[in-house]
Amino acid sequence: HGPVMSTAAMAESVKNREWPVPLYATVDSKNKNTHVCPQQQRLSSLPPQPEFTGRCNYGAQIEHIDKLMSIIVNEGVRQTQDDPNAFILDDTLICVVGDHGEMLGDHNLSDKKKPWQSSIAVPMICAGSTVQRGQVYNSPVTILDLFGTFMDYAGVTVPETMSTRSLRPILDYYNHNNVADNGFLPVRTHVSSGLSSGKSDWRLVIKEINGTPYKLICCRGSDCGIPGPSTAKPKVEVVIYENGDDMEWSHLLYDVLADPLDLNPIHDLRQDLVMQLRPLLPTGWCPSPDVVSGGDAFTL
Repeated sequence: HGPVMSTAAMAESVKNREWPVPLYATVDSKNKNTHVCPQQQRLSSLPPQPEFTGRCNYGAQIEHIDKLMSIIVNEGVRQTQDDPNAFILDDTLICVVGDHGEMLGDHNLSDKKKPWQSSIAVPMICAGSTVQRGQVYNSPVTILDLFGTFMDYAGVTVPETMSTRSLRPILDYYNHNNVADNGFLPVRTHVSSGLSSGKSDWRLVIKEINGTPYKLICCRGSDCGIPGPSTAKPKVEVVIYENGDDMEWSHLLYDVLADPLDLNPIHDLRQDLVMQLRPLLPTGWCPSPDVVSGGDAFTL
């Protein structure tokens, strides 16, 4: 999220390249959310300056981090060359991941804080001497499991009091071409996220059902209080509680793999999946009528 804060040199290095425009957005020079590369719009005679917005400057930051990481990896190579018995890289696991995504102008939005895939999903890329090459694992995992993974590779038992899981079985043995032969079971049955900040008040759960990961978003209120894709029309329910209070809840359901940009909600067609996922939400969120003691629910 902003400010991106790329230096003048970094901003200059990415100025004249092709950059993909935001998806399903109206690219407007006055809308900083959809900036692609603002320094390309200025006169070339102006001196380079630090930049704070734009996809290209987000890319500049990534390239800068990549260069810093290469220094560390190259030092491992150098130490191994100096001492053939060191095996520095053979004993090293490298994982690259972000703590959250970034809308980068998709759907005219920026920043995180939203339940859309551009905001909540991040790539996790790992490399090591025992890690399977070229494999893509699409079942739900969480960056919270990196701690348990590092402990596992270090030969340390993860205490039962910790909720972190080891991703080592995936990294060392998973092969997407013969999953059935491997007898692979998911590291987690589901993952969840949520935010209560300002007008945003939502929780979500992602679970793989029959080989397909589905995402159920539950919002307190009728519209989630968050901007998003124009097609994001939630199913709204009013729950009347035993004490007579009532509250509006709304939900959306997506097929994560088939619809990575949250364009085609399927909750109206697959209420059976909604009912499977509801119990995995935090207690009290999007309750179904049969769990509201003495209460009732109806759909708007």
